[in-house]
Amino acid sequence: MAHTNLEKAEALGNFFASVFVSEPDFVSPNLQPRTCYSSFRDPLFNEQIILEKLNNLKVAKSPGPDNLHPRILYELRHELILPLKILFDTSCKSQIPLCWLVRS
Repeated sequence: MAHTNLEKAEALGNFFASVFVSEPDFVSPNLQPRTCYSSFRDPLFNEQIILEKLNNLKVAKSPGPDNLHPRILYELRHELILPLKILFDTSCKSQIPLCWLVRS
């Protein structure tokens, strides 16, 4: 039994020392640049594909996590094609490693 604050702190410290293990220091991996070989091509974000996807929206469904009702996207599909293409292209180019975008 621990009665004083010091005894309580030591008991708690001893308990944690018995439960947790000491791990070796982290050694970072060797992250040298490598040549990237890929047959991946630029993704196809053309206006026709985007319009096709918007035309096929199920407008009777509930809104998704973005709270946009599919009916809104459907009704505005012709106005949204270019902004969506720009968004997809920009997102792809900023998130995918450059070596994936190089045409071979």
